[in-house]
Amino acid sequence: MTNITKPIGERNRLVSKEEAKAMLERVVVREEKVVTKVSKKRKKQEKKVDEEKTILFHGKQLVKHEYDVLEEMARELFDIGAKEYFKEVNSPSSYVYLCIRHNHVEELNMAYQDLDKIPRQINELKKLKKINLRNNIIQDIENVDNLTELRILLLYTNNIYEIKNLDNNKKLKKIGLEWNYNLDLDTPHNNREYRKLLDRRVCVIK
Repeated sequence: MTNITKPIGERNRLVSKEEAKAMLERVVVREEKVVTKVSKKRKKQEKKVDEEKTILFHGKQLVKHEYDVLEEMARELFDIGAKEYFKEVNSPSSYVYLCIRHNHVEELNMAYQDLDKIPRQINELKKLKKINLRNNIIQDIENVDNLTELRILLLYTNNIYEIKNLDNNKKLKKIGLEWNYNLDLDTPHNNREYRKLLDRRVCVIK
């Protein structure tokens, strides 16, 4: 505890009640800052540990957060669990499968699923490099802005009418837009976005 009789200024002078109160308040503030700093560091460490936790998913180790994302998506869209919906892993023998590498989902395939939009949960799978959503009824390019590792986005045979929301996908190399009959590349907006993709050396299949 702070010694309220500690000399300050003049030698051997006792502090006043107001000065002692101010000294104690400074000590409390310093202690609170230390506690807050330690607490933030501990929370950061705990978050890192949680992010590194993995579970076994069809014989592959998968980060638990990504499993939770897949589970939420499968439940919301199809009312079944992720393990039941995504039965194929690293074996593309059906329209629905995943490729898991280094404990993360790197490829997601959901073709012929009657999806009318890109599932919002996909945006949480931040290690995705390839997405195949062909032969659905998707209208908007959305929910991919967090996917900075994305290289390939296949949207063949959907109802896409506008190119948008691809500025954050800096590593994008290929986008498949063939047989989207509502997509008019001659409109000012689409033409501008199309040119931007070409300037980034993105292969646009149309």
